[in-house]
Amino acid sequence: MISISNLKQWARISAPNLYCRYVKRYKAGLPVKVSGVLSDPRNPVTLGEAEFNRLQGHYKLQQWWPPYHFDAYSTGRRAFERALSFLTFEPFREAGKDILEIACGDGMSGAALSIYGHHVTLLDYQDWRDSRAREQNFIHADLGKPIPLSDSSFDFIFSFNAFEHIPDPALAFNEMLRILRPGGFIWLDFNPLYASPLGLHAFSFNMPYPQFLFSDDLIQSKLKALGLNDLGQKMEALQPLNRWRPQQFRELWHRTDCNIIKYNEHIDFNHLNTVLQYPQCFRGRNLCLDDLTIAGMHVLLQKH
Repeated sequence: MISISNLKQWARISAPNLYCRYVKRYKAGLPVKVSGVLSDPRNPVTLGEAEFNRLQGHYKLQQWWPPYHFDAYSTGRRAFERALSFLTFEPFREAGKDILEIACGDGMSGAALSIYGHHVTLLDYQDWRDSRAREQNFIHADLGKPIPLSDSSFDFIFSFNAFEHIPDPALAFNEMLRILRPGGFIWLDFNPLYASPLGLHAFSFNMPYPQFLFSDDLIQSKLKALGLNDLGQKMEALQPLNRWRPQQFRELWHRTDCNIIKYNEHIDFNHLNTVLQYPQCFRGRNLCLDDLTIAGMHVLLQKH
């Protein structure tokens, strides 16, 4: 007998148009059911330790979230891939631009741009730089406060995987525009957003949406038991998260003093069945479908 999973696999390979129609119909129905759960005003109820252990054994994180390594090869490769993605945009091809990387982390992207011929400054609240990025100018700064740099100092400001952590994205964005020169560009690329499947950034947990399935106390207990590897090191606590929803970020990009040149959202429908399996965990939280399915954002803006 042919199983449903085998039939899906055959359709994906042998009848891709048929499979795409199936996926479209499936997604068209699932969001309606999920939205019904999210509109339930009753208070949410979280799951216990037994269900955590079951889900931890049931899911395999690496099957649906690619590993993010911090070895020398991986950080170097990411840096040059990011630099090349900038250079596909013609205004960035002329060397000699003044560039700032916000929340620079290992600083390797800035180092790659420096090799190309740009003048790069790195900024973060802590010095995480790779030894290969130590020659770049570095500024210690708390992004919850005004940035200690002069107005109109840079031609290009960029940041990767940080805007979901910055305590006040509106303040940080205002400051970035202040220190950007007229005609300059801001490039932001970040994920996962808080309410998306991996938004808690608890990468030792295998299941999606642990931030809604379990209580804060159980989450802390399990983090202590399982440990946490993030940013290429063992950490005692989760990275801080601002918990902004997609609509808050969308509203932030729409301003009168800059234009949106490019905008993309990474949408992940793959784990919505979790909402239907545990509706009591998702109700009464003022969530919408976008909150649960928009995992990341990429925006390129130009200042007037």
